[in-house]
Amino acid sequence: MFYDIINCHRICISGVYMKDVTINDLLNGNYRFTKTVLQYILDYTLADIFQNRFNIISEEKYLEFMKIQEKLNDKIPLQYAIGKWNFYSRDFIVDENVLIPRPETELLVDEVLKENLEGKSILDIGTGSGAIAISIDLESSNCNVYASDISVDALDVAKKNAAKFNSNVKFIESDLFQNIDGKFDIIVSNPPYLSEEEYDKVDEIIYYEPKNAFVGGEKGFEIYEKIIKDASKYLNENGKIFFEIGYMQAEIVRDLLLNHGYNNIKIKKDYGNLDRIVIGELCLKN
Repeated sequence: MFYDIINCHRICISGVYMKDVTINDLLNGNYRFTKTVLQYILDYTLADIFQNRFNIISEEKYLEFMKIQEKLNDKIPLQYAIGKWNFYSRDFIVDENVLIPRPETELLVDEVLKENLEGKSILDIGTGSGAIAISIDLESSNCNVYASDISVDALDVAKKNAAKFNSNVKFIESDLFQNIDGKFDIIVSNPPYLSEEEYDKVDEIIYYEPKNAFVGGEKGFEIYEKIIKDASKYLNENGKIFFEIGYMQAEIVRDLLLNHGYNNIKIKKDYGNLDRIVIGELCLKN
């Protein structure tokens, strides 16, 4: 059911649009994430919203606003209710088939972009919405970016995002390296890294996101083990691997890399000063 708007007598409780509804009426209403929703449906900055707060909102935009509110009242995550979310200054399409991009993952892109990517070949494993791969592709020049995922539905979303941003990322349906051919200079991945026990304790709103994007196995780091075990077959000499990790997994992932022939291990912090990125360089034996 639609909700009445506090102090606005020109909006019917049934949700039927009545003229002269302003942005200010919605701001003063009993709604969730009002400013954020308005930013997305109107393509406004926060400053735009307040500068234009007494402008009348169109019937189309009003109904879109109310439809999003219905979803939010059903506890659907804001990002899915809106249908897009910002990552690396771009609004990526998201739905229940893909993980919602997190700000910390932008740090993973930052680290890859510090490399000289001219003429390099890059593989993003478990691409989801394609946010990592597409951002790397668009922020660099003359490199070849590939992105894989086991989920056909996730790849459909990623392909829509690539088309939206005119990205040249090449997509592959693959369970890790199963359908991957050739070698790469860089492998990047933000794999599932929660244990089953950890997943059972998370905020219930996460349950709307695909579980296989969160849970890496009973211990939580099994996907890292699988990737690291086989990655050397797909990396060029001195190739590098970049992982986003759970904040307590840095030592585990570091040791896995060291045990499989990687050196120059680097661990990077996130905005909360927690371990979040691990980087390793492959040292091929003669």
